[in-house]
Amino acid sequence: MAEKLIWLKPMKPKILHAYKQYWPNLGGVQTVMQWLVRGLQNDFDTRILVAQAQSAWGQRENVDGADLIRTTSLGNFLSMPMAPFYLPRFWQQAASAQVVAYHAPCPLVDLAVACYLPKSVRLVVHWHAEIVHQKNALKIVRPWIERCLERADAIIVATPNHIKYSAFLSRYRHKCVVIPYAIDYQQLSVLTLAEQQKVEELKATYPKLVLAAGRLIPYKGLSVFIEAMQQVDALGLIVGVGPLEASLKQQVHDLGLQDKVIFVGAVSNQQLKCLLHACQVFAFPSVFINEAFGMVQLEAMACGKPIVNTNLQSGVPWVARDGSEALTVPVADATAFATAVQRLLSDEALATKLGAQGARRVQDEFDLPQFLERTKAVYLG
Repeated sequence: MAEKLIWLKPMKPKILHAYKQYWPNLGGVQTVMQWLVRGLQNDFDTRILVAQAQSAWGQRENVDGADLIRTTSLGNFLSMPMAPFYLPRFWQQAASAQVVAYHAPCPLVDLAVACYLPKSVRLVVHWHAEIVHQKNALKIVRPWIERCLERADAIIVATPNHIKYSAFLSRYRHKCVVIPYAIDYQQLSVLTLAEQQKVEELKATYPKLVLAAGRLIPYKGLSVFIEAMQQVDALGLIVGVGPLEASLKQQVHDLGLQDKVIFVGAVSNQQLKCLLHACQVFAFPSVFINEAFGMVQLEAMACGKPIVNTNLQSGVPWVARDGSEALTVPVADATAFATAVQRLLSDEALATKLGAQGARRVQDEFDLPQFLERTKAVYLG
């Protein structure tokens, strides 16, 4: 009888997550994928296809309870993996799936879908960001992207601004579903005794602290933050590593800000949590729409911190809204950024109000279980 019950147990639907990278190369898109893979592992039989393998025949392993397939990559060209076996691997895996979850942008997937995807397979496109700087490449891949969006059964975006400012999505508005990204509010908002002690130590060491965190790359706008710190009566800490580290440190030296701007480098999640709780203001000076959302804004809000962000034509000012959870200033305006930071440092009541409203917004709008359930519903149609 037991054998019959096992035999009659319903099979989980198969889902294929397709992108260019996954663990251990974690960024914003990969983090969202990881939430979905881990959070929905009891609901789906999951496979992940990426282009990361260095061996000639690719690699296959179990990661986060999913079958992770890495196809051979010969490197990148215009930020796109040169992976000759990616397309046949995609078609092979998609043919046996009920759902394909494509995490855009990844032109390899656009091309694969544009060429062939069985009608029986439900295609859900996670529209994480636009292709911004590779304009020549965009001319080539635009038809693939449009074919893919035509084929899509649903398009998931993280904010209404993703639709409003997109060069592609206005024609497909009827397919779009807004499901904001999410975080574990409880994990970030509550401090252990050891964490509380560390926060108190940091506050004693840095009584006026402005924190910025992110990869040291152009669109993060950290050069604007450094320029702004000339006019701010506080210490600025920069968390992160990246290719601009040398030039940003040179900027600090040239401006004579060695005592006002300190580079912390890479930190653990727990260390970042403590720094967020210890700071008075979180600075988010991004300058390009590559910054489509800004997950670290949610982390700062969960810790009850007011934010200074920029009025990008992306989801950034929708996540932390001007006058509600943040002070939003013009893009790349160091003087306006400094004025907003100094205002929050000087007006404790305003800073406390914005921080408290940010914490409530995270609880109400960016709840992880809600994110998973809503995404699951779109996957199942």
